[in-house]
Amino acid sequence: MKNILILHGSNDLYGASKVLLNIVDCLNKKGYRIHVILPFHGDLDQKLINKVHKLSHYNLGVFRKKYLNFLGLFNRFYKIIKSTIHIFNYIKKNEIDLVYTNTSVIWSGTLASYISKRKNIVHIHEIPYGSNMYNFFSGGFFKQFADSIIVVSKKVRDHWESYINLKKMKVVYNYSEFFQTENSKKINKNKSVITISNISRIVPQKGMEYLIEIARELLKYDKKFRINIIGDNLVGSENYTHFLKMKVEKSNLKKNVFFKGFKYDIKKVILDSDLILQTPIKPDSLPTVIIDSLTLDRPVISTDVGGCSEILNKGKNGILIPLNDPKSSATIIYEYSKNLKLQKQHLINAKTFLNQNFSPAEFKKRILNEINRVYNG
Repeated sequence: MKNILILHGSNDLYGASKVLLNIVDCLNKKGYRIHVILPFHGDLDQKLINKVHKLSHYNLGVFRKKYLNFLGLFNRFYKIIKSTIHIFNYIKKNEIDLVYTNTSVIWSGTLASYISKRKNIVHIHEIPYGSNMYNFFSGGFFKQFADSIIVVSKKVRDHWESYINLKKMKVVYNYSEFFQTENSKKINKNKSVITISNISRIVPQKGMEYLIEIARELLKYDKKFRINIIGDNLVGSENYTHFLKMKVEKSNLKKNVFFKGFKYDIKKVILDSDLILQTPIKPDSLPTVIIDSLTLDRPVISTDVGGCSEILNKGKNGILIPLNDPKSSATIIYEYSKNLKLQKQHLINAKTFLNQNFSPAEFKKRILNEINRVYNG
């Protein structure tokens, strides 16, 4: 039986972690013995524990933006060396055949597999921004030591093309866990309240401040809009959530903008919404919530950045709004909320587009083909 070691950079139930679960399901069906190392304990543990041969935790020296300084880099390189030794020993002890790193912010798995002469795959979900030096060194590292690089969108591929050989990268789109499920709620034109949901981690790059600015402008048109913010902050970033709540209060939006926290039942959240509004202000590689929402027949509005426009097919599957213009964005959203004909047309377009590009069958085929190609290469 083939042993595969998967490394992942978080322990939550957001986009990349959902992709990890999909990959595990693919490998289980093909008889792989799966080992997973996560950097700490968290919600993902319970989803994985009965699906994998062995689940363990170790500080993998995950790169975060906060470490891009002298002391931070020293800390990361120390952790990378230490975790590389740990993974190298794990590979030998458990007779690992292939190392699969489900993020670009972990280097130790790629390095350990290279040293131990095992094949490795890196699955890149990120479009790093703000540091050309990080992109240069990270891209050069994976170009040299990775056997294969899977990217989640063309936007991700385009970003890394300056640093990594294009032939080494393969685009594999994620898919929705709700694919081909039935939903019972249809678009209702006679509503006294219009519920708009934003579903994302509460971090600055997701445009939470911009969302609040849009909400303020939108409510000038009509007070029937209710904006729900679904998600939580990173550990240690509670002050940012407090800052946002104070911004809502000072803007007199408390009766219309609500912080709901993380929700396990995302399907219910989406189906209870009339519109899904995502407002990333930095490149978002391929937000799975947009795929989930379209799959469940909920119209989507998003800023025109990163993989958002790729999923929305340049505005054919949903509405794209500008990045730095809350007044114009609010006008667009208000008009779209009334235009049920356009909403329905977008959802019809999206069904065909998702079937062609974001189906579970296509994802599984491409992932397994790449794993087999690398393993047997």
